[in-house]
Amino acid sequence: MSIKVIGLDIHPSSPSWVYNGKSFIPLKIKQLQAFLKELTEKKSCLICCDAPLTGPVASPIHTDKKNAPNSMVKREIEAFFTRKNGYNVRETNGKTRLYPGINVSNYSALPHWTITRHLFGLPIVGDYDLEQESLPFKKVHARPHSPGHFITEVHPTLAIWIWLKDTEKDELFQWKYKGKVKSEESARRVKAIINLLSNLPVINSHQIPPELNVSKADKNIADQLDAFIAWLLGKLWLEGNGEIEILGNDQTGSFLLPNKKELFQKWKSLIN
Repeated sequence: MSIKVIGLDIHPSSPSWVYNGKSFIPLKIKQLQAFLKELTEKKSCLICCDAPLTGPVASPIHTDKKNAPNSMVKREIEAFFTRKNGYNVRETNGKTRLYPGINVSNYSALPHWTITRHLFGLPIVGDYDLEQESLPFKKVHARPHSPGHFITEVHPTLAIWIWLKDTEKDELFQWKYKGKVKSEESARRVKAIINLLSNLPVINSHQIPPELNVSKADKNIADQLDAFIAWLLGKLWLEGNGEIEILGNDQTGSFLLPNKKELFQKWKSLIN
């Protein structure tokens, strides 16, 4: 069974970026709508989308505690990556963050909601939404084994961090490659990330797009990196070699991530 993988770095205001395994495509909202409609007319596809696709649990808690998981503010998946006893991206050395630029934000605070709701009907947030069976793409938390149109949530920056967290890096390496970073510096940082990723056996069998391996200023390179990583995660997942798996489920929220033993064991011990 052949499933076409689409990496989607989605934006509600600026153009979204698609990577289809061959090329990068910038798409404004109407163009993206047309692109998705065309996908539903093909046999099978998997969209790996960099945006929240699950919302509150069936019975969210009401609490005054800031950022409590399983609330209307934060999912369990985000709590896991931001609390001290989880797999913490906010780890510090004294008052200095070890991984600045690696962020896992509360799902309720992200602006992607409008565009994913508009295009996919996701996340489903309550009893008045359409049922999953009525939506154009089926949200999956397990590897599909039959034809269809599927979508799953990815977090490219988090995946990069998990892959490279324990690798040897030079003193100029910077985790933060997007946001308030000048385009030329962003290109340099993306190239450094790509160079490290290309040394990983699981990745070097897949051709890295030449657009990412440049040092000249390019305001789109960070979004293109995210779209490529989204695609790569989906492609490796469908290959079924166990290198990539889904962490989480419909109740906790989920990300498609590198299958690092320590990560998945900690998740199981804290969540299950």
